[in-house]
Amino acid sequence: MTENVAAGRSPGRRSLWAPLADLSVPKKLYLLVLLGCAVAGLVLVVGVQGLGQVNSRASSIYRDNLRPAATLTTISSLALRVRADVASLGLASGEVAVQSFRDRIDTSSDELDRQLAGYRDTLRAGAQEDAANRFYAWWSAYHLIVDKRLVPAAASGDIVTFQALYLGEGQMVSNRAMAALDDLVHQEQRDGAAAARAAQSAYRSARNLMVGTTGIGLTLAILLGWRLAMLLVRPITRVVKVLSAVAHGDLTAQVVVEQRDEVGRMADALASATESMRGTVQALGANASTLAGAAGALSTVSGQIAGSSTDTATRAAAVAAAASVISEHVNAAAAGAEQMGASIQEISRSTAEGLAVAASAVEIAEATTVTISKLGAS
Repeated sequence: MTENVAAGRSPGRRSLWAPLADLSVPKKLYLLVLLGCAVAGLVLVVGVQGLGQVNSRASSIYRDNLRPAATLTTISSLALRVRADVASLGLASGEVAVQSFRDRIDTSSDELDRQLAGYRDTLRAGAQEDAANRFYAWWSAYHLIVDKRLVPAAASGDIVTFQALYLGEGQMVSNRAMAALDDLVHQEQRDGAAAARAAQSAYRSARNLMVGTTGIGLTLAILLGWRLAMLLVRPITRVVKVLSAVAHGDLTAQVVVEQRDEVGRMADALASATESMRGTVQALGANASTLAGAAGALSTVSGQIAGSSTDTATRAAAVAAAASVISEHVNAAAAGAEQMGASIQEISRSTAEGLAVAASAVEIAEATTVTISKLGAS
C-alpha cells in the first residue's frame, strides 16, 4: 500500500537519531567502520591490560616465590651437607681426614651464609621474617658449637666428648634450626599457592573482562549497524513504493523522509517531481475540457453551414429554372418578332422578377461566404 502522507519534512519534534540520520551515506558507512575499529581497539586494550596483569603475577611468583623457594632448597641442602660432614668428622681417623671434612664444612657453611644473606633480601615482614630470624639464630649457634667444640674434639681424637656433644646439644640446636627452615619452606609454599591463585584470579578477571567487553562492543556495533542500515533502507523503500505507484499512473502517492542525507534529498526531489507532474496533468485536463467545448461549438456551426448550403442549392435551382424560362421567352421573341410588341410588357415583368431572384441568390451567396469564413476561423 503506497504511503499517501503529506510531502516534505515533518514539522514536529525530530527523534534523537536525527543527527545520525542527517549524516551523508559515506559518513554513515565510515561511522560503522569506525565503530568496529573502536570495538576491536577496546578489546585489544582490555586484552593487553589483562595479559599485563597475568604477566605481572607470573613475574611476581617467580621473583617472590620460585626464587626464594629455590634458595631455601639450596640452604636446606647445604645445612644437611654440613650436618652429614659433621657426623663424618666424628668417624674420621687421621689429621688429613679431619682437615678434609673441616674444609668441606667451612665451604658449605660459607655458601649457606651467602645464600641466606641473599634470601633475607627477599623476606617480607611478619611470620616469614620471624622464621628466618629463628633459623639464623639457631644455625649460628650450631655453627659455633661445630667450630668451637665438635671440630676440636674430633681433631684431638676425643670421640666420647664428640659423640656426647653431637648427639646432645648439637643435635638439639641443629634440629631447631632445621625446624625453622622447614617452617620457612612451608610458608614459601603457602605464599606460592596464594600467588598462583591470585594469578589464576587475575587471568579469570582479564578473561571475563575481555569477553564482557567483546560482547558489549559487538552488541553496540550490531545495534548501531542495524540502526544505520534502517536509516538507509527504510527511506529508500518508501521512495521505491512511490516510484512504483507513479509508474502505474498514481500521481497522488507521496513520501515523508525527515533525514537530510542523500536519500532525504532524493525524496524531496521526487516529491517536487510528482507535484509538478500533477499540475501538468491537471492543466491538460482543463485544456481537454475547453477543447471539447470548442469541438461542440464547431459541430453546431458545421450543422448550420450544411443547412445554409442546402438552402443555397434550392435557390440556385430556382434561379436556373427562371433562367430557362427567360431563354424560352427569348426564343419565342426571336421567332415571333411580331409578337414582341404585344408581349413586351410581359417580358419586362418576367425580367424584373428574374433580376429580383438573381439579387436574392447573390445575397445568399455572400451570406454563405461569411459563414464559411467564420467556420474557417473557428
